[in-house]
Amino acid sequence: MDRKDKIEWISQNLVPLIDSPYKDHSSVNPDDDHVKQVQEIIAETYLDEWRFGLSTLLKSVVPVMFLDILYPIPAEIYGLVLSMVGTWILLVETDLMGRFTIADESEYLTGATFGGEKRLNDKKAKQLAKTTVATNIGLVLLSLGFLIQIVASILFPDTGIIHFNLLA
Repeated sequence: MDRKDKIEWISQNLVPLIDSPYKDHSSVNPDDDHVKQVQEIIAETYLDEWRFGLSTLLKSVVPVMFLDILYPIPAEIYGLVLSMVGTWILLVETDLMGRFTIADESEYLTGATFGGEKRLNDKKAKQLAKTTVATNIGLVLLSLGFLIQIVASILFPDTGIIHFNLLA
């Protein structure tokens, strides 16, 4: 699968999921072509930024695993670390937007000299798409962290995930 096919798949299957069914889009009226452009920009951003999510996960969990090998750490710590990192990403990087909001906020009107048309500011749309993707990565990590806390509390109430500890 080449880059274009991946972008198309993400655009058709994942990007529509970020449009909140709870938000009223009747107050925004972006051009349909601009919504499609933004949809492709968001898909490209997901494809380009997925490594950020994976590296953040590894940079968060691997040090805790190393500490867990040396000294027993309660299993809940893994979930707490992911929750903290996910929250940090949400607080520092984010503002969750869908296609319609990004397209609407990225449009500008040209002057009468240029036909008075609505145009899409690609640079602004790309930045808004990047912050939306960062929000989703943060939400996934936060959700995963809480899930790990719940499962760890049930399965490992008094032990760590790694059972051999060099310094214990």
